[in-house]
Amino acid sequence: MAASRLAASALCVAAALAGAVEAAVLIVRHYPSGDGLERLYAGIFLGFAAGVAVLCASLFAPGAGQACRRACLWLLVLTPALWWGRAG
Repeated sequence: MAASRLAASALCVAAALAGAVEAAVLIVRHYPSGDGLERLYAGIFLGFAAGVAVLCASLFAPGAGQACRRACLWLLVLTPALWWGRAG
């Protein structure tokens, strides 16, 4: 039981980290600013804030499966958006 909870926690942290990186890359690419440094700062700080928000939402999930779903759900949205943005 404890091993499955530990594995679920590791998956939640990995999914939140991957999603935060994807969010940061999307913000850096599509932030409406001419200054590259502003886009970089926006990507870093907003990506970090989004990752912390997802980790907090997963922390209050009633079970391990629900926590993993909450952490991995935004990867379903961000991954296609990241690949779609590359083609354009």
